[in-house]
Amino acid sequence: MNRLRVEKLTRRFDGLLAIDDVSFEVPPEGVTAVIGPNGAGKTTLFNMISGFINPTEGRIFFEDEELTGVAPERIARRGLVRTFQLVQLFHNLTVLENVKVGRHVRTRAGLLAALARPRWARQEEKETERRARELIEFVGLREQAEVRASVLSYGRQRLLEIARALAAEPRLLLLDEPAAGLNHDETERLSRIIRAVAGRGTTVLLIEHDMKLVMNTADRLVVLNFGRKIAQGAPAEVQANPDVIEAYLGGVEMLHA
Repeated sequence: MNRLRVEKLTRRFDGLLAIDDVSFEVPPEGVTAVIGPNGAGKTTLFNMISGFINPTEGRIFFEDEELTGVAPERIARRGLVRTFQLVQLFHNLTVLENVKVGRHVRTRAGLLAALARPRWARQEEKETERRARELIEFVGLREQAEVRASVLSYGRQRLLEIARALAAEPRLLLLDEPAAGLNHDETERLSRIIRAVAGRGTTVLLIEHDMKLVMNTADRLVVLNFGRKIAQGAPAEVQANPDVIEAYLGGVEMLHA
């Protein structure tokens, strides 16, 4: 069973065809990357998969359960969680508090339980803290656990966003441009973390412009251009695809970066 399947997805905006009849599958194992030049429709595709916009046509299946038209919060509860191109953290909260917030889709306690603090709610709170600290250490931020998110470097904010997403215990994690704004060392660290996430059994689907990160991290690629899928397969075969090279307009150097 595939983790994700999209069938003939199409999205129009006031007559503009942003995504045109795109179909592909994401297996449970490893990392799949969606690549393509600027304006190829990658973020629109992610927005449809994660429920933030509805497709004009087509269907979306997560583990063979249809998600087309399902609200984003319900999709997250089912195990499909995403990050965004621009970091979206609670900057006045600590690193630990941000990750705890990410766990709310897996907890039962509401306002009444928070006030009454029954035994089950106290146990749930303890487990939330334990899991949050484990994830903070996993992404390398243990020393910053009590630091406010606003004082972290941009690269560490990216890692915090991944830890917060993992707190929701996703079976499929969508990463939208996770390397944007990172330096060389931060990008290499990010690549190792993404592979480690996949190694723990979480399927990763990412959008990324950094071709070195993509080639070093992804097991398979889906290539979009002007809203259409023009290639898919292992990185080596996509690298050699003439349609992909042409789409990147001099992308021989880019794809082999």
